[in-house]
Amino acid sequence: MLINGFVVITSTPFNWIIGILMIFHAYGAYVLLFTSADFYNSIEEFKEVVPQEKALDLLAVLFYGIIGFIIIYSPFLIGGS
Repeated sequence: MLINGFVVITSTPFNWIIGILMIFHAYGAYVLLFTSADFYNSIEEFKEVVPQEKALDLLAVLFYGIIGFIIIYSPFLIGGS
């Protein structure tokens, strides 16, 4: 993660979307490493509220699809021409 951070920070032009995603990824790694019990409890609470088993998977696919679309098709946001 440190090498990726160095590449994102030193690349020209600076890629904001990738930088923000990297920050979210670092936060997720922190949560899983240091507060894993709270993380797994929150998943169990979500499963109690939403009866469909695959709802969390569908939300993740939707989120990644939207972010991927933004990264690929928006040169203004990623610093392209």
